[in-house]
Amino acid sequence: SAGSAGLWEHIRPVLWPLIIGFGWFLKLNIVLFARILESFLFLASVGLVYALGVQWFSRRAGVVASILWAFSSIVFYLGFHEYTELPAIAFVLAALFAFARQHWFLSGLLAGIAFLTKFPAGVFIVVIGIAVISQKKLKPLIPLGLGFAIPAAAFLIFNQVVYGEMLGPLVAARESILSVLGCNVLRFNPWWRYFSWIFFDNWLNALALLGLGAVVLSWKRQY
Repeated sequence: SAGSAGLWEHIRPVLWPLIIGFGWFLKLNIVLFARILESFLFLASVGLVYALGVQWFSRRAGVVASILWAFSSIVFYLGFHEYTELPAIAFVLAALFAFARQHWFLSGLLAGIAFLTKFPAGVFIVVIGIAVISQKKLKPLIPLGLGFAIPAAAFLIFNQVVYGEMLGPLVAARESILSVLGCNVLRFNPWWRYFSWIFFDNWLNALALLGLGAVVLSWKRQY
């Protein structure tokens, strides 16, 4: 809306509002439109969790991980409210899957799209880059970085044209979030509360500690 209608429009990542705005442009019910999209993204994320579990561990690990993810209460909560978290997670998982298949440019591009969906998701380009380096590979960093740079550069140029400052929205977003000690999803709780909610959400998640111990004891580079 160019700032005429959106709440804190200038500090929001652009991709999800742009997608929902497409439904608005077609004169659809945008709440129903967004919930249908979130449902597809939820199913895609379940499938990607399964695929990554199979790729990195085993079919059984993929089944267990995807079931735990599918029945997570916070996933239902976020999907019902059409927040940006599920779309961002779907793109992050897609970036990880592309990385697992060694599609470096696509992995970087999907990580960049995740960044445009929710800014903190951009940290995964660093995670993927570290994983590439840990495999004693440097050449993949070039297509990986180039893929991420394309959507990121488009966003920075957009900021410069619309707001007159490339990093202005990011700075404004940080100031707004700090002023309320968190965000609306956390109900004004600090970010570290997520770690306790992981276990309160489903007590089976506590078994992840045993799983991490097993991974350390039987360490492989792919883990």
